[in-house]
Amino acid sequence: MGLCGAVAGPVALATIRLVRGRSAIAEAPLRRIINRLGGIFLLLCGNVAVLNATAGLPVFVFLPVLATLSSFAFLLLACLVSGRFLLCALGMFAAGALMARFPAYGFLIYGGAWLAMLQTIGFVLWQRRSRWLMP
Repeated sequence: MGLCGAVAGPVALATIRLVRGRSAIAEAPLRRIINRLGGIFLLLCGNVAVLNATAGLPVFVFLPVLATLSSFAFLLLACLVSGRFLLCALGMFAAGALMARFPAYGFLIYGGAWLAMLQTIGFVLWQRRSRWLMP
């Protein structure tokens, strides 16, 4: 866990610093909807955790359900923003299948899938940053 945090932390901070370097742009019209989608996703993930605890099940038996919720969130983003989010949804679907098959490595698989998805999205946005920079 410490090694994963030691690697993921600096990678995430470096990504934030690279993306933050762009100038201010106008607010996107879908921002409020996407923020609500993120809030609903977090609420449903919390609901899964409560259900797991209420059922008295071991550590996190419902962990593959989180991958299903993530996949659904990416599918909604594919409908609203760009069809390229469908690839993220398929990646989360595969992660859910792997978590169901290898439950001992569920947290590692889920975290690795999120890391891969977010780093890919960040890299694509970083490559296209010149489109959004003010002249």
